[in-house]
Amino acid sequence: MNKKVVYIIGSIVVLSLVVLAVVKLVINLQAKSDKNKLEEQIKENQESIESNQTSQNDLDSEVDNNIEINKPSYVQKVYDSMVTVLYTSMKGAGTYESYIDYVFQKLQNNADFEKLFQTFGKKDGYNLRQWLKGDLSKEDIDTMNKNLRRQGITEQI
Repeated sequence: MNKKVVYIIGSIVVLSLVVLAVVKLVINLQAKSDKNKLEEQIKENQESIESNQTSQNDLDSEVDNNIEINKPSYVQKVYDSMVTVLYTSMKGAGTYESYIDYVFQKLQNNADFEKLFQTFGKKDGYNLRQWLKGDLSKEDIDTMNKNLRRQGITEQI
């Protein structure tokens, strides 16, 4: 083979490797950016849940002490924020289990559990139970169900 052909082939291989490295770097930077945006959105929704929970607590203190145990604990806006956190935590690649745990720790009774599932409805053709079972391991779901029972919630995932 002539030296010129070998030089050209070598140059093409080196150039291809450089292009591949640059593409990989761009993809990693984009993934990091997407992850940061997702975490920022989840934190905003957590703050919204906390803020709405405080508003709900203020409302509760004004209400008569005759509260039924199995009534939803929050206003609809809180459930909407919880659904946003859950969906954002599960959609796409990867799952943010800590945010899912955070939402389920906020549930106080069966009515909250039912209201959360009702508010979630179907996203991309799947209900909340299907999303959770698709994104979490059996061990994670078992742990969540144990925690729900500790919270006095008999409904299970």
